[in-house]
Amino acid sequence: MLRKRNLINVIKWPLVFLGLMWVVFIVDTYLMGGWLTQWYGLRPNEIVGLKGIIFFPFLHGSWGHLLSNSLPFLSLSAMTIFFYPRLWPRVLITLWLGSGALLWVLGGPLNTLIDLNTTTELHIGASGMVYALASFLAFSGIFRRDFRAIIVALVVLFYYGGLAAGILPGQEGVSWEGHLMGGVMGALAGWMFR
Repeated sequence: MLRKRNLINVIKWPLVFLGLMWVVFIVDTYLMGGWLTQWYGLRPNEIVGLKGIIFFPFLHGSWGHLLSNSLPFLSLSAMTIFFYPRLWPRVLITLWLGSGALLWVLGGPLNTLIDLNTTTELHIGASGMVYALASFLAFSGIFRRDFRAIIVALVVLFYYGGLAAGILPGQEGVSWEGHLMGGVMGALAGWMFR
C-alpha cells in the first residue's frame, strides 16, 4: 500500500535535486561565467578533478544539456524512490558517488584504449546519473526476480532502451565514458541491493 510519506518523497526529492541542478546552472551561466563548471567538473585521473565526483551531476554546459537531462532524471529518480522506498537514499548515493568514482578512475584510460579524438577532458551533467538510474531499475528487476521489479525493468527498458546508443564513443562533446560508467554502476548497484 502506498503510504503518504512515500508519495511525498517521490515528489519532493526528485524536484529538490532537479531544482539544485537548475539553480547551479543559472548561477554558473549568468553570474559566474562558467567558472563553477571549470572548477568543479570531473577531470579523470587528475587530483583537481576529484571534487567533480561530488559536483559533476549538478553542472551543465547549456540550456539544451540541462533540459535533455531534466525529464529523464526526474522520472527515473521518482521511480527509484517509489519502488524502493526504504533503499532509495542508499541507492542514489551509491549511484551518484560510485559512477563519479568509476568515471574519475576509468574515464581517461577508456578513452585512450579506444583511441579517439573525442577526448572529453571535463565531464559534467546528470546524464551519468540518468544512465545509472535506468540501469539500476533494469538490473534490479533481473537480479531480484520479483514480479513487480521485473515489470519496472521492462517499463524502463521500453522507455529508455534507446539510451544504449549513448555509451558508444564518437559523438563530440558527449561523455560516453560517463554514460558507460553510470550504466555499469547502475548494474552493480542492482546486484548489491538485490
